[in-house]
Amino acid sequence: MDAQSVKDLVLAQRELFHLGLSFLESMALKCTVDLGIPNAIHLHGGSTTLSDVVDGIRLPESRKLYVRRIMNLLTISGIFTEDVGGHGNQGDEALVVYKLTPTSHLLVDGNKLGSMAPLVQFLVYPLIVPTFSWLKKGEGWNLFEMAHGCSRHEMAMRNGDDNACSVLDLPHVVSQAHGDGTVQFIAGHMFEHIPKADAVLLKVITIDAVIGAGPPDMASKETHAPYDFHMVCIDGIERDERGWQKIILEAGFSAYKIVSVVAIHSVLEVYP
Repeated sequence: MDAQSVKDLVLAQRELFHLGLSFLESMALKCTVDLGIPNAIHLHGGSTTLSDVVDGIRLPESRKLYVRRIMNLLTISGIFTEDVGGHGNQGDEALVVYKLTPTSHLLVDGNKLGSMAPLVQFLVYPLIVPTFSWLKKGEGWNLFEMAHGCSRHEMAMRNGDDNACSVLDLPHVVSQAHGDGTVQFIAGHMFEHIPKADAVLLKVITIDAVIGAGPPDMASKETHAPYDFHMVCIDGIERDERGWQKIILEAGFSAYKIVSVVAIHSVLEVYP
């Protein structure tokens, strides 16, 4: 085997290790959200030490090593940054200061653009991971149902963490609403007061992912592709422009416009 072949083999092996272990980045990201690490750093002005992070999220000192390893992984991933200064109280440990990046700022509660922490918790859903092992098990149910014996909605009914949502409407509308205990109906007027919420839709528009829309860079492709694959667990699919065009025109509309807005989502404007 020549030198070039050896080099290619080493790179190929490294790539497989990277892809095989990449799910741990998602797990670590969800862990930081669940623990409230971005909030803890934010409360210290956007940068702080590992000890302050551990104290801020109320973990015992014995967990400090594990938090450091999580922070190391997400620093390499670009979720946080770090500055290495002098030495800590122990004298033998370099003093590392972790800082928020524009990405981790979006995970802070009260962010002016709205925290994306709930989205991370939704996407990194523990029960989704084993679903894909059922890909070759047969037909009939969708993959989630085959893996867990019930639909995603039935599972959500059993899991209280998935059931927190609320609807704001005028008092005369709320008085006629028949809830099942899952949805909280709030009587009010949006022009007078809007309760705290993760998202607010002021009018009915179509906001969804359009595969291929937006910048044609590799980062966009590497985000769109797994987002589409993520939909497999509920037997869904994300559409490219041709897919949306077919739906829009067959519904009787004459024209449309796709506006790429944030991240992987676009606004679809549809005209009669």
